[in-house]
Amino acid sequence: MKFKWLAFAIITILAVTTIFVIPRINRIIPDVPVDDIHVSVINISECINCHLNANIRPLPSGHAARDKCLYCHKMKKSSSDAR
Repeated sequence: MKFKWLAFAIITILAVTTIFVIPRINRIIPDVPVDDIHVSVINISECINCHLNANIRPLPSGHAARDKCLYCHKMKKSSSDAR
């Protein structure tokens, strides 16, 4: 019985690693630019308004997580923030 649970746990960990971690290892995810337009972005709807609705630098058609931008794309610290 314990062997079945151990095997299940190992298979689950391998499956999660394969699905979520391995595809992201060599993927380059650009940061959100530090400019006048992006410095005040705090809400995801601001991203959607420009990148989806207004077609300003539109997202690729197969772009994943279209409504969770800040999950992958991180805000850079501006040089004035670094003290």
